[in-house]
Amino acid sequence: MPELDEDEIKDLFFSRTTFESTAVAHLAGQRHLPAEVKRAQSSMRSAAEQRDFAEQVQADIAFHWGLVNGFQSERLQRMYEMISGEIHLTMGKFSAHRSTTPTNVVAEHDTIMAAIQDGDEVTARQALADHLSHARDRVLTQRRGEMPTAPDGGAAG
Repeated sequence: MPELDEDEIKDLFFSRTTFESTAVAHLAGQRHLPAEVKRAQSSMRSAAEQRDFAEQVQADIAFHWGLVNGFQSERLQRMYEMISGEIHLTMGKFSAHRSTTPTNVVAEHDTIMAAIQDGDEVTARQALADHLSHARDRVLTQRRGEMPTAPDGGAAG
C-alpha cells in the first residue's frame, strides 16, 4: 500500500479544499443543496447515532462527492476523481475518523449545508475549509502517532 508523507497529505487536503470550496460557493450562490448531499447527511446522522463507523465513512465520502457532483462540471468531477483514491487511502490508513466523536462531523456538515441553503458563499467556503482542516489535522496527528484511536468510533470529514 502506498504511503503518503506529511507534505503529500497536506497537499492532498489543499487540493480537496480547492475543489470542494469551489463547489460549495457555487451551490451557495444558487442556494442549491443537492439531494445526494441530503441523503448522505441523513445516512451519516443515522450511522453516528448507531455508532456504525463503516457507514459513517461511506456517508462522509458520499457527502463530499455530492458537493462536487452538485457543481455539475465534468472536468471538476474528473479532477476530483484523480485524488479520490488518495483521499480514501488516507482516511482508511490513519483511521482519523475514529479520533473524534461521531456527532462532530455531522455538526460540521450541518454548518456547510446551512450556509449553502442560506446562499452565504463566504460562510460555506469557510465552514468547508474548517471542516477539512480539522480532518487534515486528525490525519497528521494519527500519522505522527501522537494520538491513539478513540474508542467511540467517531467519524471525521
